[in-house]
Amino acid sequence: MSSDVSVVVRPASLDDIDVLLRIERECFEHPYDRSIFESILCASSCQVLLAELFGSAVGYIAFNKQGRVGTILSVAVLERFRRRGVGRYLMRQAISRLREAGVRRIVLQVSVKNVAARRLYESMGFRAEMLLRGYYRGEEDAILYSLHLPIH
Repeated sequence: MSSDVSVVVRPASLDDIDVLLRIERECFEHPYDRSIFESILCASSCQVLLAELFGSAVGYIAFNKQGRVGTILSVAVLERFRRRGVGRYLMRQAISRLREAGVRRIVLQVSVKNVAARRLYESMGFRAEMLLRGYYRGEEDAILYSLHLPIH
């Protein structure tokens, strides 16, 4: 992250749903709705981290853990704050927490069209595993990426 940007990351709660929905609607053509965020925030296997810059929410990451596998469910950064390292910082935070929880493999799905996200994931060591045809609403293909975490 550039030295002039000071992002604070904190766990999101049910009180943050309106903020998460605002970010979601700005970032995605087919955003998660309130019930999805409620389910994620209430699930013991899931975490949501909210990124704030100067007290304002600028992005989030949602992820879960099932056994030794972690899944990045969603990453969103408001457009005007992209390419400043916020998404990378959120990813690092999630990877660190998943590693501490005993996860050995992290997976995520991303649209084949989302070149910026794919470059970010690849730069962080994620590798494309397979094409998921019609993954998004039966219309848009995705790529399954995975990252294997070494055992320390």
